[in-house]
Amino acid sequence: MNRFTLPRDLYHGENALDALKTLEGKKASVVVGGGSMKRFGFLDKIVKIFRKPEWKCS
Repeated sequence: MNRFTLPRDLYHGENALDALKTLEGKKASVVVGGGSMKRFGFLDKIVKIFRKPEWKCS
């Protein structure tokens, strides 16, 4: 059995990208599956939001 604990918030749905713009911190994990996030351009938008000098984005 594997266990994964996620002690943080998940953002999804309408206006989720706007909520990401208000986050404070220096690191973020973006988890996507399939490929639709990339196909429809959402992944590029997320990376653009986190491409700030104070954020570690790779």
